[in-house]
Amino acid sequence: MSALRMSDVADEIVNAALEALQAEDLVQARALLGSALGPFPHDPRLRVMSAMVARADGQIRGALDHLWCGLAADPANALCRAEVGFTVLATQANAQPPDKDFSLESGERQTAREVAQIRADHRLRYAFAARWLLQNLPRPANSTGLDAFCGNGYGSRIVADHCGARMVGLDGSADAVNLAEACFGSHRVVFSHAIFPFSLQPALFDFGICFESIEHVNDPHDMLTELARACTGPLILSVPNEAGLPFARYGHRFEHHVRHFSLTQIESLLARSGGLRMTQVLGQDVYTTSEDDLTGLLPEARMGLTAPRPDSQFLILVAQPV
Repeated sequence: MSALRMSDVADEIVNAALEALQAEDLVQARALLGSALGPFPHDPRLRVMSAMVARADGQIRGALDHLWCGLAADPANALCRAEVGFTVLATQANAQPPDKDFSLESGERQTAREVAQIRADHRLRYAFAARWLLQNLPRPANSTGLDAFCGNGYGSRIVADHCGARMVGLDGSADAVNLAEACFGSHRVVFSHAIFPFSLQPALFDFGICFESIEHVNDPHDMLTELARACTGPLILSVPNEAGLPFARYGHRFEHHVRHFSLTQIESLLARSGGLRMTQVLGQDVYTTSEDDLTGLLPEARMGLTAPRPDSQFLILVAQPV
């Protein structure tokens, strides 16, 4: 069959399946698509339509699997990439909070277009996450992870490249998501715009990553509860340590932060938010300080993750369901 004829057949089946879906005849829609996926298993149009039918039937993981198959054949397919966002989000906020600056240049996000240009402390956190997942997940290449508040997307790409996991990155900045899609997206890494508070499909992800984010929201309990509900496996987090970077002293340098956390506070918060138990804690230092101000950045060689000290500036945590 010629390529043109194959395309015509796929179009006809997609249109017929769409009509069946609109008529709420999921049995007919699935039958039509099933007959086509045999001869055309990698056609992104069929995969997108199959995902829509699966989602309508409440088969959210199945819907996401169809989209990954479509992206394997056509990584740049705009419909497949957009459908990933529609699939993982149950609901989201309708408007940008008036007191939040979501611009790419707000100072809240890294803006480089290549991983090597990202500041070392940020790269090192994601490299740790990738190593941990590679060593602790049974089949990391078969897993799908969430990168909540992913910024410009470099970290999702680091994790995907180093442990093989598929990654979905969400961020409230449309500019950051556009940059992420352009520079760090792939057939296994997709980014979508989502402003918290949002609801994610439950138990959809095998793990979650959320670095330098919960200190930005007014209700970290709600945020962690939502992440724990969406992930069946571990959450890997980082937070500024109140003992190492007291908010009353240095908060003026973190204009987007609401608070910093002690180890005891974050441990309690994780337990209350999703029954999560910390199984590993690391420390990290990033800044040089004086008595009442941050004075600069440490050399990159001193930004590595270490055993935690009481005054470590940041805490990197692995939390797992009990």
